[in-house]
Amino acid sequence: TNIAANGVSVQGKNFGDISLTANTAGADRVNFALKSNLAGSSINGSGNAQLSGAYPVNAQLSFKDVTWTKLEPLMGSSTGEPPSFEGMVDGQVTVDGPAMNVNQLRGTLNLGRLNVTSIPRAGSRTRPAGIQNDGPITVSLDNGTVRLQSVKLTGPKTTIQATGTASVQGQNMNLKLDANADLGLLQNFSQDIESAGSVVLAATIRGPVSKPLVNGALELRAAGLHYAGSANGISNANGTVVFNGNSATIRNLSAESGGGSITASGFVDRRDSALASPFLIGS
Repeated sequence: TNIAANGVSVQGKNFGDISLTANTAGADRVNFALKSNLAGSSINGSGNAQLSGAYPVNAQLSFKDVTWTKLEPLMGSSTGEPPSFEGMVDGQVTVDGPAMNVNQLRGTLNLGRLNVTSIPRAGSRTRPAGIQNDGPITVSLDNGTVRLQSVKLTGPKTTIQATGTASVQGQNMNLKLDANADLGLLQNFSQDIESAGSVVLAATIRGPVSKPLVNGALELRAAGLHYAGSANGISNANGTVVFNGNSATIRNLSAESGGGSITASGFVDRRDSALASPFLIGS
């Protein structure tokens, strides 16, 4: 069986071709191959699957030069406004095992390139800024467990790293997050946002998704955020939130908003979502 879509077009614009070839091998097995240059990308896949039992499958897919601004019109999500960012990704995906039993399925996702870069408005003095991977991003799936083997993103004054494991069914997580992010990057991606300062996060997340235990700290350093649609924003926010399992302690948090100042301290017990021993002053 050969299925081809040549000259895929939307609103008179040609987006390229897609071809899928599938051939039976025996009574219940099929070999398949995919090739596409959709929206200027290069996509190639191949594999085989058994059409019985737990539907075991073995497949590989590679993709290169997948670009957001070229795909957006094809997806029907374009607003007609000039794009505010560009995203590009290259990578490979492999899958092996029974498609109907995720606990026995194995797979890998390897991204050699992942970047998101702002596109300044015409006449703006803002320079392009973005975040990209630092080394390959590698995620694996084995016996129902997703493992973040290597995830690191960097940008201007920004580093974000994640490692650990999580079950597909949400029964258990063991993740470590480290981030030192420049909040000023946000305003590069939207003219409706004014932002400044930085946020530093070092935390571990363990346990089930429904009731995770979080340990670590979140620190705000001269942080500011204001959205054009809101009356007030936050500026010059400084302080630390310490996470200890089911609770979070606010230490010497201060900020400015609406022409006044805000200070806060205390802790929150997340087991009953109740605020305990709070201390809040606004002026």
